[in-house]
Amino acid sequence: FGKAAIVGIESDSLAQQSYNITFLDLTKHGIIQGKILNANSNFIIELTDEKYKVIDTIYNQTNYTFRYVKPGKYKIRVIIDENGNAKWDSGNPLTFKQPEQIIFLEELLTVKANWELIDKNIDLNPQENSGNTAEESEDKDVDKVDNNE
Repeated sequence: FGKAAIVGIESDSLAQQSYNITFLDLTKHGIIQGKILNANSNFIIELTDEKYKVIDTIYNQTNYTFRYVKPGKYKIRVIIDENGNAKWDSGNPLTFKQPEQIIFLEELLTVKANWELIDKNIDLNPQENSGNTAEESEDKDVDKVDNNE
């Protein structure tokens, strides 16, 4: 703002101030998105680097999107936040309280500039889905096709 751009009730003005605003360039970053399946309680989604340093966190969103992710390798983990305090609790061995469960997306994600990684879905209750992982289900479908030939 220039001098006297804003004048107060006592006829005084603010000093000139300038700010540099930089915008992140989406073409130099990537996007990761997916869904949390069978969510029955509070949960925390964390995007981590290969050394498990937390890069970004999302709370209780079944459709999640991590935007402006720098190119690199990442992991996603979901913490079942039983008490809703928005952090992982380690449990208490004196009272036999178990720590809050952590579920990892097994895939190591490689983010490239101007790329979108979609359908990175995590099932919080895989036992409800016939007890098979997605890989096992795909293998059985392939076996069925091979047996019919």
